[in-house]
Amino acid sequence: AFYMVRVYILTFEGKRSSEARVSHAHESASPMTLPLIVLAGLSIFALVYGLPLVSGEGTNQALMENFLSPVFSTANRLMRASDGIEAERGPVPLSGYLVAWALALFGGGSAAFAYLRFFPAHAGEAAPALARGIQTIARRKFYVDELYDYLILRRVRQLSRVLYKVIDARLIDAVFVRGTAWVTLQTGSALRYLQTGDTQSYAAVMALALVGGVAYALFQVFR
Repeated sequence: AFYMVRVYILTFEGKRSSEARVSHAHESASPMTLPLIVLAGLSIFALVYGLPLVSGEGTNQALMENFLSPVFSTANRLMRASDGIEAERGPVPLSGYLVAWALALFGGGSAAFAYLRFFPAHAGEAAPALARGIQTIARRKFYVDELYDYLILRRVRQLSRVLYKVIDARLIDAVFVRGTAWVTLQTGSALRYLQTGDTQSYAAVMALALVGGVAYALFQVFR
């Protein structure tokens, strides 16, 4: 309420700015105002729809709740019969609406007093230190961006740097990628000495393998 009344006062009340582009601000045409009128009427209708005007199931119900009661009444009855859990319900007190109105009037009245009486009466004077501090904090958006950068962005960047240098560069690139290529290269380099293309070498290897097989068979028989 304070914010909206402040916006209204600073926009539509007080002396017109010397930097205004037109001398007089006119009302918008009907294509702009008609939707606003419809929305305002629907807002009032929604308020009436939310008031506890209808009695039902031992409590005062709003029109919308009464309208939807046939949909949920059977389920609620079955839940109560089976000792199930049901959301707590109770009458909507009018005191809640009165408190809301009181808060709205207090906020709007405070804004009207501040921007129609207090600030114009002290125009040109230096603001108190507390007010200047609050203004600075508000202009810095309550330091939300700075806190977000310090608590979230910097920590994510630090974690990303560690994951890049340790996991990506050392483990994945060095061990898995280049390590696999190094093992394949060394294995191929060792195996190429066995693939010379010399028939006599191949025959010698087969003879040695045959002798080894015979020796193993004899060992198994006479052990």
